[in-house]
Amino acid sequence: MHKKTVSGIMMTLLFIGMFSLAISVKPAKSTWTGTVYIRADGSIDPPDAPIITYDNITYTLTDNITSSGDGIVVERDNIIIDGKEHLLSYMNEGEFVGIRLENRKNITVKNLQIQNFGMGILLASSSSHKIFGNEIINNKYGIGLLSSTNNSIFGNYIASNYGGIGLGIFSNNNSISRNNLTGNIEYGIWLDYKCSSNIIFRNNVIGNKRYGICLYYSLNNSIIKNDIINGSIGISLIVSPNSEVLENYVRNVEGGIYLSCSPNSTVLRNIVINSHGISIPIKRSPNSRIIGNTIMKSSISPAVPYDGGIFLIESNNSIVQENEIIENNHGGIWLFSSHCCRVQGNMVRDNHGRGSAIYLYLSEGCMVHDNKVVNNTGNGIEFYSNNTIITKNTISDNTIAGIAFLGQNNTLFANNISNHHGFFGAGVIVGSGSIDNVIISNNLYENDIGIWFDGEPDASVFNNTVSNNLIVGNGKGLRLDYSYSSTIHFNALINNEYGIYLLESYGNYIYHNNFINNTEQVYDLSWEYPDVSPSINFWDYGYPSGGNYWSDYNGTDFYSGPFQNETGNDGIGDTPYVIDENNVDHYPLMTPYAITPPVPSVINAIVDVNPKALNLRSKGKWITAYIELPEGYNVSDIDVSTIMLNDTISAEPKPIAVGNHDEDGILDLMIKFDRANVISYILANVNKTKLFDERFIAVTLTITGYLNDGTLFQGTTTIRVLMPIPFFVSRHWRFCRTL
Repeated sequence: MHKKTVSGIMMTLLFIGMFSLAISVKPAKSTWTGTVYIRADGSIDPPDAPIITYDNITYTLTDNITSSGDGIVVERDNIIIDGKEHLLSYMNEGEFVGIRLENRKNITVKNLQIQNFGMGILLASSSSHKIFGNEIINNKYGIGLLSSTNNSIFGNYIASNYGGIGLGIFSNNNSISRNNLTGNIEYGIWLDYKCSSNIIFRNNVIGNKRYGICLYYSLNNSIIKNDIINGSIGISLIVSPNSEVLENYVRNVEGGIYLSCSPNSTVLRNIVINSHGISIPIKRSPNSRIIGNTIMKSSISPAVPYDGGIFLIESNNSIVQENEIIENNHGGIWLFSSHCCRVQGNMVRDNHGRGSAIYLYLSEGCMVHDNKVVNNTGNGIEFYSNNTIITKNTISDNTIAGIAFLGQNNTLFANNISNHHGFFGAGVIVGSGSIDNVIISNNLYENDIGIWFDGEPDASVFNNTVSNNLIVGNGKGLRLDYSYSSTIHFNALINNEYGIYLLESYGNYIYHNNFINNTEQVYDLSWEYPDVSPSINFWDYGYPSGGNYWSDYNGTDFYSGPFQNETGNDGIGDTPYVIDENNVDHYPLMTPYAITPPVPSVINAIVDVNPKALNLRSKGKWITAYIELPEGYNVSDIDVSTIMLNDTISAEPKPIAVGNHDEDGILDLMIKFDRANVISYILANVNKTKLFDERFIAVTLTITGYLNDGTLFQGTTTIRVLMPIPFFVSRHWRFCRTL
């Protein structure tokens, strides 16, 4: 009886428990399915859709929505759609749109999850929208704009779509910022056809397989401070002129920043690390400005036929300036068929590629100025071009040569070249067939060969000038192979193993040089190898000009005259300095020749700058300058790419114009400088205390540049600078200054 009672109680409790569980379990609620319309009158259609509004302005999702067509279609302006983290999804995968905004204005879409649509959010012919805080995943396209303007797309997570954010035809003045675009198949951000004046700013673009950011047939857009990681091409501009690519961080990509047919564009202060292709290729994009970028630890596949961190092809009048190209497995800066370019102020070091650090091929009229080229595999600077100016570069410790070139009418001026050893190991190599080049005022230290004229029997080095160079401590100071009719004068050859080393070189004029303490002052290979023809050259410039100074000459100077038989000394030895039977300095100098470095001719230009009183708080775009040259010179011959303000700020490539600004009958060249850059420079270089005290201060501006033939011009003017200070601030400042 007792056991039955216990058993009954247990059964009753179990039944009660099961009954309680049954009545507490609710059936699973199904997701609402359909398309939601927010009508023009503010109503929600159908009314049972999981969206509520209390004011016909803010529409809030209360549950997830699954659709077999479009998700939400908006027919009303000036509203807010708040997803509250709910999911808006398509039933399978289709071509419909998650949120459709057509011909709409001032709509905010936030806090939604959108999946599986053909397009997550579409803006068509719409303006002034804000799209932020949404997660848009696994759609064909994330966000699309078509003919839409003045929209802000920011703070969204857009991942695993075919394309991330796309702007189509005539979508202008939009802002795309602080989005996270991850793992999209085709692109992170794409601007397609005539999209202009858009800003793409501070987005994280990660692992998009083909393009991180791509501009296609679009102009005047800005790509600023984006972080682009992994993928094929970080940033690509295709037929997208007048664009700005500024301060982006691009790493672990196949190609860093690519411009094609995009003239007048600026690539400024970007960082490219661990790129596996050419880091910054510029193709058919004249007037490009590649300035202040850093390229590090990148490499190029052997399958790529070119080699360089920055590579320009058919991009005339471009500027490559103040870039750092460091520790890469490729070359530094390469130019192919890119004429009248300037390569200036770059640091190219510790690169180990297949080619040279700086390389110019068929690129006429370029200037390579003030670069530091150190410890690279290959040549420091190599070029196969004419009318090139190589000036004031520091070049050392490269594996082949400091400078190697083949061409004509080139000038090497005031370069410092040292420590090139091993294969070739020359400071300067002048290739076979080179004529009418000038090598002047360079310093060449401790190379295997200082300067090498590397001619061949059927392709000599002809009619070149070597002047005013300091050639010290090299294996061979100057080597002449098959060199004819060149002039070698005003050089100092000191402490080299060989002062001059000769191989079948004839008719060269070698005079007014100082040969000091070289182990062997002159050596001719024919002395050791009888099958080699002897070199025969001219070693003086006649009397009374004289010949060379030889530190081992032990003659006397008691006489003078052409035959050294007239009474009285004349600073010329009385007996010749005999090199061999074919080579004699008839008038050896008794003391070193006084070598005066040539001062480059400078044209004094007249410059006028507007405004003459510059308000440092002004918001204008330009500082305008006018340049007049003296009689005999033409302002049309000025190379605009070389114009600098105070050796710091480059002139803008456009607009420029030749006119008669001051109506004095003399043509002038109008150029522009970026006003913000000029103001920043002034503030960094003036006495700020004096400026705040006096509010006006005079500033001297110097404009320099080169003509197409390499002639330097310079002009100086003074403007007044104004720092407007509110009255109460000014009084407070002056009071504090008296304390």
